[in-house]
Amino acid sequence: MTATAAPDALHVTNGDIVVDLLRRAGLAEAALAWVDVLHEGPVPAGLDDAGLRRARAEFLAGADGVDAPAALARLEARDRALAANRDGEYLLWFEADLYDQLQIAQILAALGDLGVAPGRVTLVCIGEYPGIAHFGGLGELAPEQLGGLLGAATRLTPDALDLGAAAWAALRADHPGGLGAIAASRSPELRFLGEAFDRLLARRRIDLVTLYREHRAHEDAYQLAERLLDWDQRLIEWRALHLRLVERIIGGNVIGTQGTPVEVLGKRLDVRYYPDLWDVRNALTAEAHTSPER
Repeated sequence: MTATAAPDALHVTNGDIVVDLLRRAGLAEAALAWVDVLHEGPVPAGLDDAGLRRARAEFLAGADGVDAPAALARLEARDRALAANRDGEYLLWFEADLYDQLQIAQILAALGDLGVAPGRVTLVCIGEYPGIAHFGGLGELAPEQLGGLLGAATRLTPDALDLGAAAWAALRADHPGGLGAIAASRSPELRFLGEAFDRLLARRRIDLVTLYREHRAHEDAYQLAERLLDWDQRLIEWRALHLRLVERIIGGNVIGTQGTPVEVLGKRLDVRYYPDLWDVRNALTAEAHTSPER
């Protein structure tokens, strides 16, 4: 769903450069930079928010040569600003790369914990820009170009918020098994998240076949993958039921009430948001048939 946020929304983005651009463009009265390199350093499970901030501040201080108390103070101020807006709207400005996608996951998990309704969260997330051959990010754009991106803004659904929280939990888990389910995800709102986690999987050397073959060792991740597949299956079944209902009421070779030919619904029957979670079954069956134990 395409949407725009309220004028007084809190704008959240990946760094100070884009915050400055948003203000210069007159788009944001309140803008917040997330500024954390989450694919580097510890994000341990089992820590509360305060403990995680301390762990991240210590890492950032060592990696970037900044003052640890100053890094911690900035993370604390960032999280207070996010929480202070819990009754308002949020407009997130991000890019397709791993750096940004992990920030999105953390932010969506935090918003879920704050009880923010998904409909009050709007996302602008791009991986390319017309006329720029090797797009490097929002910071390359002029202030006046940012406003044009609002036409692609997407208001998030409960499923998108849940997927973001699941991605954050998988990233923080003690074992990387949960990353596979996120890498296999194909969300219409978080369309770059699966690809980003696929790159993270490559870094950590685990794949879906390993996850399913050794599922007892990665039970939480396995259950997450199965729940994602349950959701995908329900969507496929709903599309089939919807098509039969439409054909029964108005016919199958006509234009539907929204101006779409009914036959288009048929072409979407087998659209799958998590194709890798379906395909892994083929790999496991083929592996079983070629096993020396057979």
